[in-house]
Amino acid sequence: MKILGISDGMTGGAALLEDGRILYAIHEERLTRQKMATGFPVESIKRALEYSGTRPEEIGAIAVGTLNEFLREKAVA
Repeated sequence: MKILGISDGMTGGAALLEDGRILYAIHEERLTRQKMATGFPVESIKRALEYSGTRPEEIGAIAVGTLNEFLREKAVA
């Protein structure tokens, strides 16, 4: 089964796995040329699917990792 992993945090990106093996992984900033790119990693997802020859209907599951750092309260020491 193919799994698409996405993260929209400070260094967001996408990874594509098949049967526990990483087929492709990349940070969004490598493609957009924008340091510490945040937001939904559209370009990373496109590249992962393109590179691996995977059609969207072949994805069996999507794993999402997000940590909205900008809305969290600061830790008090």
